[in-house]
Amino acid sequence: MPSRRTVLRAVSVVLLGGAIAAVYVVTGLTRSINFHDEGFAVYAAVRVLEGEVPYRDFWTVHPPGQWYTLAAVFKLFGSSLLAERIWDALVRGAFLFTLYAFACRLTSPRVALVPGVVIFVYLGATPFYAYMMFPALLLSMLSGLLLLAHARDPRVRWLVGAGLCVGLTALYRHDVAFYAAAAAGATLVARTLVGRRGAGAVIRALAPFAGGAAAIALPAAAILLSAVPAGVLWEHLFVYPARLARSLRSLPLPPLWINPVTALQGRESLREYLMLVLDGWIPVYFPLIAYALGGAVS
Repeated sequence: MPSRRTVLRAVSVVLLGGAIAAVYVVTGLTRSINFHDEGFAVYAAVRVLEGEVPYRDFWTVHPPGQWYTLAAVFKLFGSSLLAERIWDALVRGAFLFTLYAFACRLTSPRVALVPGVVIFVYLGATPFYAYMMFPALLLSMLSGLLLLAHARDPRVRWLVGAGLCVGLTALYRHDVAFYAAAAAGATLVARTLVGRRGAGAVIRALAPFAGGAAAIALPAAAILLSAVPAGVLWEHLFVYPARLARSLRSLPLPPLWINPVTALQGRESLREYLMLVLDGWIPVYFPLIAYALGGAVS
């Protein structure tokens, strides 16, 4: 039986997560629609509701998970931006809660608040509603959480569950699923080798994880291939994104130091300065700083 303190802490975290989701809903209702990202997502979902198939009937470079998820939301609650943004807020809140739980497994709950607050601020400043990256991050983080559970309790079910989450991640962002699978595979292999166990132990660790991922990814791929030619899928999901990524990599990096005095002196608005930090500086430099600090501490 969990202690009373543990139960109260869990209830507090759940209530906090609900409050965060409510804040996202209220603030999101006042923002205008992003026609390129949010508009395409809801438009694709409506076309799926009408019986059309992604890649065959309309152009997209992302896996179809988000379109079918939003189509299900619209089927249940009506086709509206309100339904889509409430769903988006719930996914973001669940991701934040899962990230905090993941951090708590690695450090104390108080220290875990640091990445929680950073992600909270970043999520609140990201206006890309219906963005498929958020469910992909949620599912990949759940996979990592299950791998941490396996480290403490080495049962096969944790590995299968982690693989299932990676397979589901691929339905939303196949690139994120690849990164999550690579990280999980490297972790499982390293953990097995550190324990001085042989190749058989490595296979026994990887097989349940790979089986869980394949149980989701392979049927989904078979269904897509039954409706869309393989060449079209390859062009949409791999060739075009690779070309786009190559052009993005040629863009200059944000400056290492963004002087806050420019905002304080009124040469640019505080909002413009914060968006430059959140959209430019943090995604590029914050992970490098976090990795460096983590390596120094460990």
